[in-house]
Amino acid sequence: MLDTIRTLTLLWAALLCAPLASQAADKAFPLRAQFDELQYISLEQALSMHDKAVVIDVRTPFEYQILHIKGAINIDVSQHDFVAHIEEVRAKNPGKAIIFYCNGPTCHKSYNAGRKSFLAKINKVHVMDAGVLAWARTYGNKTVLMGKSPIDVSHIIPDKRYESKFISADDFALKAFSGKTIVFDVRNSIERKIALFPGIDRIIDMDSQKALRKTIAQAAKSGKELLVYDHSGNDVRWVQYLLEDIGVKRYYFLEGGAKKFF
Repeated sequence: MLDTIRTLTLLWAALLCAPLASQAADKAFPLRAQFDELQYISLEQALSMHDKAVVIDVRTPFEYQILHIKGAINIDVSQHDFVAHIEEVRAKNPGKAIIFYCNGPTCHKSYNAGRKSFLAKINKVHVMDAGVLAWARTYGNKTVLMGKSPIDVSHIIPDKRYESKFISADDFALKAFSGKTIVFDVRNSIERKIALFPGIDRIIDMDSQKALRKTIAQAAKSGKELLVYDHSGNDVRWVQYLLEDIGVKRYYFLEGGAKKFF
């Protein structure tokens, strides 16, 4: 009788906790509800599958060059022929799982990659939506940072230091027009429909880390403060690694990116 009561009590507790666990998962991964057809895996599951799967970084080449999972290949989900590339990967690796990842739970790229693959009926596809930063902080021995691996996880820039470099649109504009700064526009050609600061901002090619490094280093020699903006305030995270590696101390990012102005 006591055993039956204990069992019923445990079952009741499990039923009560289930909604709480679901709510916690929804909060940690807010985009999953919009992509409920996808198969998700945790960091630990991705690690266990790592050596036997095809791991695909679906971010831009620049993001990949700065930080990626060791052994991952780069196929940018924004490419018009993305699905064709994934179909080719599947054909060459018929028995392997495919794992997509991007920057983390609020990054749409891995979810979009998963949906495109799902609609194309490509099987054995998984999304590791914890993202590359969570992976790097957990598995430094299986991470590549700016061409080096294994990495010292202390070299991953903390969110607090990253966020401290953002300034408001008003403050950014005041600095941009002061004549005492150099302004860089790191948006891609599609996003760069209107210049925010005509005649002031300099367009940087994000396709080449080498060229970008050279441009930043030359600007830093001027002694002026550097201002950098992207489309939404997310891509500058990766530019920060170059800025700090070069030794630039005085720089700021536009909070919310260029879309804040429109």
